[in-house]
Amino acid sequence: MEEKDNLSRLKQKKEEKSSTLKQVGGTALLLALAISLFFGGYTYFEERLEAVQKETEASIEQALMDVQETNSLTVQNLEGKLDNLLLEMEEIKIALSEADENLGSSSAVQESMSQRIEELDNQLKELQQGLILLQEDFHESN
Repeated sequence: MEEKDNLSRLKQKKEEKSSTLKQVGGTALLLALAISLFFGGYTYFEERLEAVQKETEASIEQALMDVQETNSLTVQNLEGKLDNLLLEMEEIKIALSEADENLGSSSAVQESMSQRIEELDNQLKELQQGLILLQEDFHESN
């Protein structure tokens, strides 16, 4: 009878060990699966974040290039207008000088020409200020 008890105890111990091993194995498998899912999710998130960051950087870079191009065109336009005003002012000065020689003391013509020169001078100053602001913006964006 003792042998039966011993056999029965051995069987019971074997079953307990087997059951414990199955539980440990199952727990280890679940833990490995959880860790794999965690690192897989982390890797996916990291790659996706990097892709979004690259897209954002490209978008910002393109926007900066667009602004620089627009500023450059505006500066060129203002420089053209400034050159035209300078030419117009020079023509007016020449015309004023000629009119002064021809008309001598005609104060009305001189006053009219002086007013036109002042107007053009004011426009020139405004354009120069606008050009300076655009150039500052252009340099700041670089």
